[in-house]
Amino acid sequence: MLALCFVCAFANAQGMLRTIIFADNNDDRIGKGVQCNLEEIQEQIDIIASCIGMEDKTAAPLIYEQFNCNPKNLRECIKNFKCGTDDIVLFFYFGHGGRSPQDRSEFPQMCLGTDFSKQNLWVPLEDVKNEIGKQHPRFLLVFGDLCNSSDPGISPKYGVLNSASASEISATQKEAMKRLFLNCRGSVIASGSTKGEYSWYYNVHPDGGGFFTTVFQVELEGYTSKTASADWETLLGMVKNGVVGLTKELKSRNPDMTIQTPRFKVDVTYNGQTPKPNNDNETKKIDQNNNNLVDNNNNKQVNNNDFQSVLVDIANERNTPTYRIKKRASVLSHFANSDVWVDIIGRNNRTVVSSERASDFVERISTAFHLRNFTILDCQRDGNGKITALKVHEIYER
Repeated sequence: MLALCFVCAFANAQGMLRTIIFADNNDDRIGKGVQCNLEEIQEQIDIIASCIGMEDKTAAPLIYEQFNCNPKNLRECIKNFKCGTDDIVLFFYFGHGGRSPQDRSEFPQMCLGTDFSKQNLWVPLEDVKNEIGKQHPRFLLVFGDLCNSSDPGISPKYGVLNSASASEISATQKEAMKRLFLNCRGSVIASGSTKGEYSWYYNVHPDGGGFFTTVFQVELEGYTSKTASADWETLLGMVKNGVVGLTKELKSRNPDMTIQTPRFKVDVTYNGQTPKPNNDNETKKIDQNNNNLVDNNNNKQVNNNDFQSVLVDIANERNTPTYRIKKRASVLSHFANSDVWVDIIGRNNRTVVSSERASDFVERISTAFHLRNFTILDCQRDGNGKITALKVHEIYER
């Protein structure tokens, strides 16, 4: 399939013409054809540059071919790629591709020189467009000459190039999540299959998981990103259809497969009022009661919850800059010393985006903008309860 994504317009470009090419010309089946593409597109880029008067403003193309056409290099390339708002950016991929029946994008995933056994490393073509697009170039072309055929053995993917960054929450998603979890009363119960059925799993780590859970997460993110008036009935109906469709397709290829039909019951009343949260005194009283009831391991978890609140407080832009800066010493006192390392983890909960000393971490978040929350993934403490190592994921609102 030929895939194209266009953003903006060519008119009056004053910046640079930048090109990225990933070409799997090592492949036994299509390698020679890919080589033809690679040679011809480079000539075409020169023609484009001449036509728009940018011969002297054309950066040397970034070309990844043969064994250099791989997922790791693509991730590094996009992570390190920089462009200006007047630049023209052209991205080309020539190679194999495919898609999961549950992919949100209508465009395929790029295999990037890997076989089916490593499909967990494949990268959605649209992720390239989304990531480069964040730099707002004048014009962006993302061009993929690859298959878009569906296979239930391919896991759905979205935002994998953004795994080494913080999570971002849109205004629409924020309102949708509030309606689903805050501005309502009632209960929801859901299971992955109906009475008498099996529930199926992708038994691959780290990109596998249960069909029901995988589809739920994909649909929750996609649905809440599109509408603020989300409701549980619609969401779980989408999940149900997704799981049924996935298992039906698998059964058409494997007679031993059985259909999986999620079951759910929703008893929820939605409203437009936000319930009044507990005040600080009530919260502290509950935490103190919990401390008196649980063992040391759970005490550690309570302490982590308290520390998360401390981080949210110093990052809160509703507090004055003076207040946030004055809180630095207090926050730093939770650490064994100012040189304790803090790892910032990407949204896949595995990739270490960056590491910094506790003093630098506290200083940065005390002046950060749009930083709304933290997920504490690991918090090591000494015998005095002081933090000796910390891994956190940061959540920003865009």
